[in-house]
Amino acid sequence: MTDTTPIPAAPAAAGAVELPADAYPAGSRYANDDLRPVPLAERRWTTYNFVALCVAQERTHTSWYSSVARFAG
Repeated sequence: MTDTTPIPAAPAAAGAVELPADAYPAGSRYANDDLRPVPLAERRWTTYNFVALCVAQERTHTSWYSSVARFAG
């Protein structure tokens, strides 16, 4: 087993965490720019965005279940 050391993360405002650039393996097929966290300076979501996402997801599930119930008869 290899010896690993935890990567220290610098705390930011409101509990947000910025990971160092070397936190991800450079050649890994499991980590790319689409999967990595967005840097703090580029994050634009607010409380409104998270609430809107939750409402949209709930509405989607509710609509799906009610539609399926109609056909399950």
